[in-house]
Amino acid sequence: MKEKINTIKSLLLKPQTVATGTLSIMFFTIISKILGFVREMVLAAQFGTNWRLDALIIAMDPALQISSIISSAMATMMIPIYIDIKNKKNPLLLKQYTTKIVFLSSFLLILFGCFLIIFPEFFIKLFAPNFGGRELAYAISKLKYVGLLPFINGLNVLFTSLLKAEKLYMAYSIVQLIYNIVAIPIIICFAPLLSESSYLLALLCATVAMDLFLFILVRKRFKVNSLFKRNTNGNVRKTLFLAAPLMLSGSLSVINNIVDKAFASSLTAGSISAMRFAQTIRAMITSIIIGSLMTTVFTAI
Repeated sequence: MKEKINTIKSLLLKPQTVATGTLSIMFFTIISKILGFVREMVLAAQFGTNWRLDALIIAMDPALQISSIISSAMATMMIPIYIDIKNKKNPLLLKQYTTKIVFLSSFLLILFGCFLIIFPEFFIKLFAPNFGGRELAYAISKLKYVGLLPFINGLNVLFTSLLKAEKLYMAYSIVQLIYNIVAIPIIICFAPLLSESSYLLALLCATVAMDLFLFILVRKRFKVNSLFKRNTNGNVRKTLFLAAPLMLSGSLSVINNIVDKAFASSLTAGSISAMRFAQTIRAMITSIIIGSLMTTVFTAI
């Protein structure tokens, strides 16, 4: 039994080439997308398209869309700088860098989560200006519960970027399965009790489960007592400087999503959830090949 565990562990923690990494990601992405399709089928079967699901999607959108701008930009720039420090054979400096970047990103994400809780109506009106009455009230009530979502979702992005930087594509691929494995049973079990809110619960629990698993894999790359030590090589500042343009371009791309949601919010009830189902199915196709190749090639370059 111990030998099997060691074999699995070595397989997960063994760096891969671009070719094998791409194949691994493609294989597990296909499985993940099949599970994702099942999740959408369960969601559609339980709730269909209705105004409450519309309002819930709008409530989650600011936390997911805007927080991804911060975490994705930081994670993208962290990969090349992380590899550069690693090539200099300085493990202590590497741990200091990853600890400070994750701490700084977490601080920004928690701060943004506080804004969501304090000003829920502003963000709802931003994404769905045509909401009013019951839809607006329902969306505001749910947005107050997603204050931690930017933080836990951001950790997911940052931790997975460390796996990419280490070329641990097998581990990165398998972790993606956890989300739907956790989310699907929660939706099925809690739908009779929480109705559409079971989807929000599934999102939170599944993302936390992924974060915990990822932390186990990357925990040795952090050194907490180095957090308050002065960084003299400027790697953290360099990351922030390079991430700033990505945050700007990311914020501009969110405008497309806001326009889509704003238009859909003026249509009949269920239009937003119907559009989300369509976008999810479309993303399943494009992410299998393109996403897999971009993940490995970016790290290699």
